[in-house]
Parts: sequence; structure tokens; C-alpha cells
Amino acid sequence: MKEKRFGRSNLCKQLVQVKRIFDLLDRQPKIPSTSNENCSIELNNFDGSIYFDNVSRTYLIRPEQQIFTNISFSIAPGQKVALIKPSGSGKSTIASLIERFYEPHSGTIYLGSYSLLSINPQWLRQNMSFVNQKSSLFACPIRDNIAFGLDPNQVSFDDIIRVAKQTNAHQFIEESDQKYDTLVGECGHHLTGGQRQLARALLMNPKFLLLDEATSALDSQSEYLIQEAIEQF
Repeated sequence: MKEKRFGRSNLCKQLVQVKRIFDLLDRQPKIPSTSNENCSIELNNFDGSIYFDNVSRTYLIRPEQQIFTNISFSIAPGQKVALIKPSGSGKSTIASLIERFYEPHSGTIYLGSYSLLSINPQWLRQNMSFVNQKSSLFACPIRDNIAFGLDPNQVSFDDIIRVAKQTNAHQFIEESDQKYDTLVGECGHHLTGGQRQLARALLMNPKFLLLDEATSALDSQSEYLIQEAIEQF
């Protein structure tokens, strides 16, 4: 009898877990991931300007608490801007708003002359690279890690080598047994902090490059070389 009760109890737990999984799969995202009638614009001639107009955002789990209120700033075409504020002041949130992972609770973000909400999200994310301090690598060859997410027909091996040199990874790769065909451990555990910052973002040649403390785990030499690469971007 005890075994039957134990088995029935386990079955109930598993059914609850399965229901949670299906509930998650059935959820409809509040922010669309593809084009629709409200967000279909693709900025093929985008000049690179970004403008925050009185943008406010609160915490998801504490909606009564503001992260920031009525911030306004502009970024000119080709301009490189650093946000220097204390931890928790909303720097990462600003990057997430530009990526449209979140939406402002008030105010408007413009890319060029268009509201961010009117732009095709798929186009936006295909033309944007985001790098943070927790950039992940995958259990596959180094060359595939660098080109991950890109059309293999549009990425040459010379391009991969070029951006690896820019990010101070080329020498390490060349010293590996299989060079660019060397298998990388899950989450990049076979690499040091300097090698984790590989060239995936630069290889995309994006219209937007967002860095969220991307060089915080690097040694000074690697950080200097990456900053040089950013200056050339």
C-alpha cells in the first residue's frame, strides 16, 4: 500500500510539472518577436541615431519602484557613448529597452525618426549585437562559437580570424591542438576570461553594438585590444 501511495504521489507531482511546462509553452509574449501590422518597419537606410524621450521604467517584481524616471538623451550616428552610473541604477535596463526585451512604462525610444515600437523586432535583433560579462560559449569548435547564429554562407574563415585577432583570441587559438577546430567545453570552461570575450558580436557587423561591462573579466592587455577594436567599429 505504501508503494502505491508513493507512486501515486510521484505521478501527481509529475502531472503538476507537466502542466507548468505546457502553461509556459502556451504563453503569448507581450512583445512580438516577428513583424506584425503594428511593428513592420525595417530601417534599411538607418543613420544610427537613438533618442530616449522622457523614458521611465519600473522593476518587474516591484512595479511601485522606479528604476529611472523621465530620462532623455540622444546618441548621434557613429557616436560611442558610455553610461557611467552606480550598480543598480538602470544601465543594463537601458540596453534591454533598446533591444526591446522590455518596453518603457512611459516615454518613447526613437531609432532615427521612428518609434522603436513600430520597428520589426526580427530586423532589430538581426542588426544588433549585445555582449555582457557573462558571454557564453558552446560545446562545439571555436570557429563555430565565433560564427554562432550567423549564416555560414555569409561568413568566411578569414573574417573569423580577423575578429579573433581584434579580440586577442587568435594567439590562444593558434596554440591549441586543433586551432580553430578545437572543441570548446560547455560555457567556455576551457578558456580563460580573456578568451571568453570572442569576436561573435563584431563578426555580425551590426548597426548597433551594446556592451554591458563586457571587459570586466579581462586582463588589462585584452581589455586594451578590445577597446581598440571598438574604436575601429
